Order: sequence, then structure tokens, then C-alpha cells
Amino acid sequence: MAEEKKDFSPTKEDVGYGSPDEHDIETVPGNGVLSRSLQGRHMQMIAIGGSIGAGLFVGSGPSFHSGGPGSVVSKWDKESEALDLLTR
Repeated sequence: MAEEKKDFSPTKEDVGYGSPDEHDIETVPGNGVLSRSLQGRHMQMIAIGGSIGAGLFVGSGPSFHSGGPGSVVSKWDKESEALDLLTR
């Protein structure tokens, strides 16, 4: 008996092809209306935050390797206190 192979590849509707106007507002059953209102400046801030977060993640590797998590938390605590005093 031969089994049928189902095609699970995305269709045009799944991917969202079409004019931008038809995708500005989506209706979700039970949740009302969702609007896409992110502007260019919002996307820029998300990108900047992602870059800073990735840099902190990669940059903290040597600190964790040499001192362990306790030293990293201790240093972060001291620097955050200094920054708090500086910005008051």
C-alpha cells in the first residue's frame, strides 16, 4: 500500500504575499483587531538594543571564564550603584 505524501510547504497566504495594505490590520478570532503600528524609529531602537545585548553577551564571556559568575554579579552590582549615584 502506497502512502500519500502530504505537502506542508507554505502557500502564498501563509507567507503573506500581496499588497501591503491588505496586511496592515489582521483580525484574530477571539482577540479583536491587531494593528501593525511600528514605525522606522521603533525598528531602529530594537536593532540598537539587539546589538548592545549581543555585545554584552559576547563580551561577558572572558569575565565568566576568569572569575566565575560571582565576580560578574559583584562587579555589575558595584557599577550599577556607581551609575545610580552619578545620575542622581
